[in-house]
Amino acid sequence: MKRDVATTKLVKPKVADKDTSLSIVKAAAILREIGNSSEGRTLMEVVAATGISTTVCFRMLSTLEAERFVDKEAATGRYKLGFGLIALTRHTLHQQLIGTLTAKMLADAARELSDVALLMVPDGEKALCIDRKEGDAPVISLGTHIGSRQPMHLGGGPFAILAFSPDDFVDEYLARSLEKKTSRSVVDPKKIRTRINEARARGYTVGDEDIYEHLVAIGVPIFGPNGALLGSISVGGVKPRYTEKRIKEVGEWLVAKARSL
Repeated sequence: MKRDVATTKLVKPKVADKDTSLSIVKAAAILREIGNSSEGRTLMEVVAATGISTTVCFRMLSTLEAERFVDKEAATGRYKLGFGLIALTRHTLHQQLIGTLTAKMLADAARELSDVALLMVPDGEKALCIDRKEGDAPVISLGTHIGSRQPMHLGGGPFAILAFSPDDFVDEYLARSLEKKTSRSVVDPKKIRTRINEARARGYTVGDEDIYEHLVAIGVPIFGPNGALLGSISVGGVKPRYTEKRIKEVGEWLVAKARSL
């Protein structure tokens, strides 16, 4: 079995998955389901969401609790992610190439441009935020936080990943049903392709209130030494700060910094 990308449900494995550990796949699905809720999940909620049997799910939750990867609230019986996960993941950014490659650029972006800077990587059909730095603008936007996943056809950072991905990936992505988050979200594949061509020509993407109302973000792709797309960096803030002139200035700043990595 493996996890369906769009949900935490488990699906039957293909032949290519013969080396996959079913126990780890199930444990990962359980952790994802618990992590999907700020309030945690009960045993039966996890069972319903993942399709794992009650007995197996309880046994796995007990093991994860013993390892401090989940905690169980005595009063409610709800399971929440445990502090053991923080200890496990504290070196993630330093172990990944994109983290070491972009650390200075991300900090510089927040400091010099004053707004929120995000580092995102592809995660299935979405973009995952793995780091966030805040500048000193009078109003700092809430928006996307570390651990948030956003559709790739929206925003500054997520769209930078899609726009600069290989054409076959873009074709496959646009064949899906596309999520609309605000009235300004572009979900028409033809219009998205036009936006992709424009982004490739100028080197950066612009997300204008298409994930969150009143927020604008500009993103650039981040490539590794071998030319492979690793993720994106974006800078964004409240719409009144982002005139056409500032959008161009921020976009060109990001492009120049990304090319120097």
